[in-house]
Amino acid sequence: MVDEKEVFLSGMDFPDGGSRIDKMAGSEPNNVMEGVREYWEQYPVKLDVDEESGREIILSKNEGGYNSTAVDLLDLVEWLRAHRPDLF
Repeated sequence: MVDEKEVFLSGMDFPDGGSRIDKMAGSEPNNVMEGVREYWEQYPVKLDVDEESGREIILSKNEGGYNSTAVDLLDLVEWLRAHRPDLF
């Protein structure tokens, strides 16, 4: 059985062997947010830094590992505080 976390971190599931995820800073396993998963396919989620902006992002693969989603962490928290203060 394939270890999804290893595939997530290595980019091995990409046909060209690389992706935006592979270009992100800090692809060490300790960046994986244990207990947090991508909703539909259960891929692990990483807390990382976008090399272009230098901002903290939440990053996860999706669509069988062929795509990824990156969300700016501080933008997300700011939106939640403004629109969903009940969560804090």
